[in-house]
Amino acid sequence: VETPTIQAYSIVTSSVQYKQMNLAWTIGNGARRVVFVKQASSGTASPANGTRYTASSTFGVGDQIGSSGWYAVYDGLGTSTVVTRLLAGTDYRVQIFEYNGVNTTAAQYLTDSATANPILQQTYTPITLYCNYSTGNDSTGTGSSGNPYKTFHKCYTSSNGGDTLNLT
Repeated sequence: VETPTIQAYSIVTSSVQYKQMNLAWTIGNGARRVVFVKQASSGTASPANGTRYTASSTFGVGDQIGSSGWYAVYDGLGTSTVVTRLLAGTDYRVQIFEYNGVNTTAAQYLTDSATANPILQQTYTPITLYCNYSTGNDSTGTGSSGNPYKTFHKCYTSSNGGDTLNLT
């Protein structure tokens, strides 16, 4: 089994929330690709040739590379996945590897880095938004404690998942 020669590249994130994020990438020339994620701000993964990693989009459930903290979150032919069970306000490293060889003993990984592979992404940090009908202003309010929104509607529609609304 030959090792691929073009690595997946241009990993992009979208819909980054406090417990999940969407990942997308451009494929290389392997028969398949595996995505690894680690709760860290630096580092690179090192998958072992001859090992096929079982993936789960629920972070921490898929196979780990040894005891490195790098968990397989996707394995397949596609170009995107959604990773769940992340922690709020936390750095995650994402790295993708092209490989050939479908059976467990034949997997051959291209371990080179590529443009925007690996990447670093921090999950959303929930905040408290303040709403006060007496002192707030929907036009100039920021939702901060000293500059609240006036209406619940403005406060609610300005919030993200995990945010707290203070209606005092």
